[in-house]
Amino acid sequence: MSGATFAGTTWTWVSPLSPKAWKTIVLSRELYNELATSYKVIIERMLSGATERFDRKLLVISLHRAFYYLGKVYQQACFGYTSPPDGLWKELNAIFAFARQNKIHRVPVKMKRGDTQEISTIEERYKAMVLFASGSPSRLRQSQLDSTFRKALEWAPLVHFLGVDDDIPSIGCLNINPGADEGPVHNGLRMPIPGRNIAVLDLRDLIRKLHDEYDQAPMDGTAEVSLNTIKISRALLRQLIRGWHSPPERKYVRTELHFSLKVLCGLRTIHTTLMPENTGHAANFDPESEMLTGLNASPNVNTLPLPESGQGNPLDHIDDSTFSLAPAPLAQGRRIPVDGKSRPNRARTL
Repeated sequence: MSGATFAGTTWTWVSPLSPKAWKTIVLSRELYNELATSYKVIIERMLSGATERFDRKLLVISLHRAFYYLGKVYQQACFGYTSPPDGLWKELNAIFAFARQNKIHRVPVKMKRGDTQEISTIEERYKAMVLFASGSPSRLRQSQLDSTFRKALEWAPLVHFLGVDDDIPSIGCLNINPGADEGPVHNGLRMPIPGRNIAVLDLRDLIRKLHDEYDQAPMDGTAEVSLNTIKISRALLRQLIRGWHSPPERKYVRTELHFSLKVLCGLRTIHTTLMPENTGHAANFDPESEMLTGLNASPNVNTLPLPESGQGNPLDHIDDSTFSLAPAPLAQGRRIPVDGKSRPNRARTL
């Protein structure tokens, strides 16, 4: 069973998704996209000078809301196990880059969700999105996706961007290209870092904290979600720690596949192939060198070889009595017991 949340309502779905569940995901995604578009219109009008006065507070709130609803669009795409819409990551990267350039990326913004009120910044939202996207959403159940999406905002203060002069490790770090339409990439998959414009996010402090929380986490099962607390199972924590620490590696090296099929016909050929002293016989066996039938295929039956085609009827050379289940003809004068017992006085003479 799988679960998902939209506008405070939780649905439980069976995987694979039914047509009704798929329509729900598509509707949710489009509604979140329209909400994000409305805030993007406000941002565009303010930056283009179409408004009477410039309101910095309204700009920060609009950027924060637009980023939040674009993140929900990505979450709904993950619920349906589909790729995000084209240009989604480019908009997310552009909002964060603009906010950071104008030094408004750390301004706290209040957001009311139901009976609770969240306070977060654009930078924390961006870090949470990077953590969620780098946790291999395609490998998680929908209930785990929802829990990871909520928990990522709590984990965001534990990660930080590295400076230009900092050492860049190949494990426990992610890199993002702010000018591209792509999500985060693990450092182990893109080293050395191509250019100075690539942002590197350090996750090592978060990984150490998750290691400490592993023993207190539930043993198994999906994550437990409530209004105030989110408990993640050990299985999900283990998967997230492994994915953030190092990129997934292929267990077996991918090589060119070569297959060969050898067909053995008849008991004689199979018997010879299975013999230890004739292991290589099957490789050199030519099916056309010997005509195998049900008569001469058995190694326990000695029969004459069948004549080649054009030399008469091959059945004429076979003794029918060798293979018949009928009793052999009796000589004249031989006695046959009537009741199966050997009593000469009750025997009949042929």
